[in-house]
Amino acid sequence: MLATLSIANFIRIMGVGHSGAPRNYLTAGPFLAWIVIVNSCLQGGDMVAYVWMTAALLRRELEVQPSTDPLTGLLNRRALELGAEEQILNGNRTHSPISAIVLDLDGFKRANDSFGHHCGDAMLLAISSCLQRAMRPQDLLARIGGDEFAILQPDTTYGGATEIANRLSVVILSNRDRLRSGADQC
Repeated sequence: MLATLSIANFIRIMGVGHSGAPRNYLTAGPFLAWIVIVNSCLQGGDMVAYVWMTAALLRRELEVQPSTDPLTGLLNRRALELGAEEQILNGNRTHSPISAIVLDLDGFKRANDSFGHHCGDAMLLAISSCLQRAMRPQDLLARIGGDEFAILQPDTTYGGATEIANRLSVVILSNRDRLRSGADQC
């Protein structure tokens, strides 16, 4: 649409350059009258398209915002509850197991108070990243509180969830030094 508007303006400039600028474009002949009409329609269309695209971007952002934790980018408690509802219905229908793991970071408040909230935020981001790398694509990972995370695991038995919880514990503990060094730099 912008290209067509540019072409119409170019034709208008060429017409004015060739014939001179009339006092009233609509009485200057059909050529200039149509150029003005087409130009006005294209400008109106461009404005509508701009508003439409802006509204679409805002709508997409507003759809993501209520279901996402602003700090970590993970799902929030509300999104996890909606996902759990859907997974439970699906699990009941297909008779497949569902497991959940809830993680609480020991000593987080003490570290947050000692090093400051910006370091606490950095720790939450690092832990979120560790958890995301250890998750399966079908798992739902959410931050449900200040230092609490939950993982909903469809098609996972109690034994499978226990193995995954142990693996997550190892992943987080193996990155403990990196987390501490990040806090020391704050």
